[in-house]
Amino acid sequence: MCEFTVLLGEEVVARKVIKARIRDGVLMLSDTSGTKTVLKEVSIVGVDTIMAELTLRRNEGH
Repeated sequence: MCEFTVLLGEEVVARKVIKARIRDGVLMLSDTSGTKTVLKEVSIVGVDTIMAELTLRRNEGH
């Protein structure tokens, strides 16, 4: 199982993420301990399974 570090720009916003889902413009992340992180107005711009990184950017205007 791949555990991702999630970056918003240069900032780490979550670690050990195993699930990411976008619903109604909201990104919901779940980590290995069951902790949920909710981020609004972001887009996924990169997924790197070798480095285990998920890269986000803030949507324009926010």
